[in-house]
Amino acid sequence: MVSWRIRILPLDVLVSLAALTLVATEQNKKHVPQRHRHKYEHREPEYIGPMYKRPPLKDSVYVTPNQTTVNVRMGHTAHLPCVVQHLGTKQVSWYRQHEEHILTIGDMTWVRNSNIIVDYHEFDNDISHWNLSISKAQPQDEGTYICEIIDKKKQVLHVRLRVLDPPDYKPEIQIYGKEYVDLGEEVRLICNATGGDLIPEDIDWFKDGDIVDSTRFRNVIITKYRSLEDQALVSELIIDRSRGEDSGTYICRSSENLIDSMEVTVLVEPTANSSNVKRGSGSGSQHARSEHPFNKAALHISSSFNMATLVAIATIGFLQLWNS
Repeated sequence: MVSWRIRILPLDVLVSLAALTLVATEQNKKHVPQRHRHKYEHREPEYIGPMYKRPPLKDSVYVTPNQTTVNVRMGHTAHLPCVVQHLGTKQVSWYRQHEEHILTIGDMTWVRNSNIIVDYHEFDNDISHWNLSISKAQPQDEGTYICEIIDKKKQVLHVRLRVLDPPDYKPEIQIYGKEYVDLGEEVRLICNATGGDLIPEDIDWFKDGDIVDSTRFRNVIITKYRSLEDQALVSELIIDRSRGEDSGTYICRSSENLIDSMEVTVLVEPTANSSNVKRGSGSGSQHARSEHPFNKAALHISSSFNMATLVAIATIGFLQLWNS
């Protein structure tokens, strides 16, 4: 049977061995090639900072005030706000109060309703928008909607939606402008179209049955703008300097298929073959200054009558003198 004995060297011997090892190492460095010398050199460890540690997560907070009320006209799009800061990896969901089914989670819609979508945007300062959009809002869409941050700690935001009755506007269309303009004067026609509860989408102009566009009518300018106060779409047709060929029937038509028309006449100077005569001048005034043939006959008769009267008076006076 083999037995092992372990002898512990005295402390002074151990110290001496350590000193000899250190001296031998220093001597060997001098004979080590330059490319391997770094293996034996002592270098201070580089400071690479503390090991990566995930910063503590900030609590998610709502930027949108709670109990917000949104009013929308019936048939319009409702935008329910839900702005969150420091959401991190959590998700946001929408659902109606007192209803179990979820409407949206994240930017995905969980109901078969094409009128409901999530309007999602990210901004600086770790702020994200998770607004719920409901297009063509109807009275049955009224109620309280909840925007919830899905987390262990329940956080909810209540947004109330009110759907208002549409304004009492009747679909109408009307043209305003001057029917008669002088040659070279500006032609300006205004078409005002209302579509009831919704503003008409567009207005088209026609002249003598042809649609007015920039290709065929280069001297015509058309502008359009919406009037929210009147729930109307207003369009202007402008001709800076009118010409004779600008006379005609102008029609404006709204996207609601309502039309109105106006006859515009450009007054030009009279010519020998012109049938469009400027009022107050031209042949009209010439007729006023010309003499009627009956006037000449009356003048001749009047002149003859005066001569005969003079002769008769002279004869009577001569006879009176003779008798005396």
